[in-house]
Amino acid sequence: MPIDTFRILSFNKYLIGLHEYKIKRIAISHDGARDYADFIYVEVAGENPTGLYNWSEESLEKAQNEHSCVTEEYAICKYWKFFSKKIPRTEYDDGATQILGQIVSTSKSELRVRCLTKYNFIICAQGSPYNSHKFDMESDSYLDNILKGKIKPETFFSWLQKFPKKSY
Repeated sequence: MPIDTFRILSFNKYLIGLHEYKIKRIAISHDGARDYADFIYVEVAGENPTGLYNWSEESLEKAQNEHSCVTEEYAICKYWKFFSKKIPRTEYDDGATQILGQIVSTSKSELRVRCLTKYNFIICAQGSPYNSHKFDMESDSYLDNILKGKIKPETFFSWLQKFPKKSY
């Protein structure tokens, strides 16, 4: 996924594109001899749900077992000058919401995707060997095992060094 925008929301919370991430830890790898293999490892903490949807502990746990990251889509609807309200994705898509008994346009709303469970990923250059189908297919077990505490990130970083430079 290309990074089109980046914004600091608070001390350890960032907006990358539409995705809100509460950064838990970060590691940067730069190898001067293999600059095509540079990457940033990012690990995010799960956040509390917005309250717009009905998430129980059981449904959240079930969703996490089915997907590596459980997310919640919502929008921040700005109305009047200094006020905003979180609204469900459906109201954002509808183009209107009700605030204080009045119908308000959601055209100036900002769409967000919030991570509800811990998650990790890497950021790399478009021409990186990690930006490939092979990496996508083989990296999931490493990334999941880091989050489960079964392996250290260094094991994953060593595995990444085995990827050859992309040939075009």
